[in-house]
Amino acid sequence: MPNTVSGLIHKRREVAGQIEHVQRQLRDLVADLDHLDATIRIFDPNADIRLQ
Repeated sequence: MPNTVSGLIHKRREVAGQIEHVQRQLRDLVADLDHLDATIRIFDPNADIRLQ
């Protein structure tokens, strides 16, 4: 039983680490999107930049 719990804890840590990594990636992508939107608006303030 201790090996089972140890294995589950290890897997949980692995998944938690993956979640943190993906959350960082998401924050970076949102920032990139915000920068693109702002740049587009500089060139065309009326541009339709909504997601299709």
